[in-house]
Amino acid sequence: MQTPWRMERFDGDGIRSIVRFRRAHLGGHSAAHGGMIAQLFDEHLGWIVYSGGHPIARTAYLKVDYRKVTPLDTDLVLDGWIDRVEGRKIHVTARLTETDGTALADCEALMVALLPHNA
Repeated sequence: MQTPWRMERFDGDGIRSIVRFRRAHLGGHSAAHGGMIAQLFDEHLGWIVYSGGHPIARTAYLKVDYRKVTPLDTDLVLDGWIDRVEGRKIHVTARLTETDGTALADCEALMVALLPHNA
């Protein structure tokens, strides 16, 4: 099940979305399931790459550091940006926080731009 979110910023510097995990995303101890957090990051990686003007890319590597239990039914902030580009490799970082800036989870990823269909 996809996490409800709305994009608030989309530009060459990256993206910012407001997200809200619901009961359908429930994990242990009345918190968001870690797999749902990873899915949220993965879903946004493409948007981050696209915001930087890069071609469609696939996730080659995704690392999530869970910092704090992520609450349900609360607006959260997801920020993401491109760290660097090396040819087809696009290194991306994203962070999920509470609205006061408290870190909930961090993500670093490697996205690889797809070759054209006729290549």
